[in-house]
Amino acid sequence: MHANTRQLIAIRDRDLVDGEVRQHVEGCEHCRRRIEELGMVRAALRELPQEMPPEGAWERVLEARRMEARPRPGGQLLAATVAAFSVAIIAVFGMRLSLAPAPEDARAQDAQLVSLQRQSQDLERLLQQYRKPVVMSVRSASTVGELEDSIALIDYRLSLPGISSEERRALWSQRVALMESLVTVRTVEHIAGGI
Repeated sequence: MHANTRQLIAIRDRDLVDGEVRQHVEGCEHCRRRIEELGMVRAALRELPQEMPPEGAWERVLEARRMEARPRPGGQLLAATVAAFSVAIIAVFGMRLSLAPAPEDARAQDAQLVSLQRQSQDLERLLQQYRKPVVMSVRSASTVGELEDSIALIDYRLSLPGISSEERRALWSQRVALMESLVTVRTVEHIAGGI
């Protein structure tokens, strides 16, 4: 099993990582190549032009933060609703993945790939239903950014010629997992914005 994106970013940034993970990455060409790709994405993002915020933006952010910190009526209900919704999403997608055909032959593997691609399309459609909130918590914005960057990296890798069918299936599987996480974050923000 290869290191996940979070572990690879930690290694790239010279943060602490489990010794077994670090040892795997040192001996795995696939993981080392992914670290290089993550470095290229970071370098490209750093080269983007710096935009100045509009007049009064900082004051609006501070005010929104103050409003966010105030206790909301029904806060416990929101937390229970979000938790129940998250469990439901995990259960539904867990059932879908457990019902995926075992890769016994090429046709079963192709069917698994098609299933992953359909799940990804379904999640894309679900994400389009949520409007982006005007104000988002810093934690949520950071999480959304990381997830979207990871999905973009996977999309880039899927566009590369010559990747094996096994790697293609693994990338689609990672993409679906990331998309599920993104849907969960967007759902929480959507529900929180409605209160």
